[in-house]
Amino acid sequence: MAPSGIYSPETAINLDLSPANNKLRHSIWFNSALVKFPTEYLRYSSNEGNSELQTKLTGKPTLKENDNILISRLSKPIFEPEWIEFETSFSQEFLSQIRGTTRIDGQDFNNYYGLVEFINKKGKKERGYLFTAKIKNTINWKILKAYGV
Repeated sequence: MAPSGIYSPETAINLDLSPANNKLRHSIWFNSALVKFPTEYLRYSSNEGNSELQTKLTGKPTLKENDNILISRLSKPIFEPEWIEFETSFSQEFLSQIRGTTRIDGQDFNNYYGLVEFINKKGKKERGYLFTAKIKNTINWKILKAYGV
């Protein structure tokens, strides 16, 4: 479907970078604050550009710049707004793994930037994104809880 609400739909480019499409694409980052309200709307208020632009990306529903968007239509967030902090003992092998790297597509990444999985006090598995691991006689962890775990 050709876009509408613009002067020359045949020559339009980069429509997937419109504000409304960017809002949907980046919602994994801000939806953690909204996901508990799935029947509410992310409301359009105003803009200085073309609010009548209407696009239809492949595999997506039609989207108008000035539409209100149902929160349940946004992407699932990658984290919950909850910090998990705890202390554990460690072995030298475990410490080497934390301080090590992982090669992804030919580039080395420090392991301490990744997603970690651990057993909580109730014996259930949890996942989160490691923010700090202060190492002394024990490790003091600070983890941002991953969504949906």
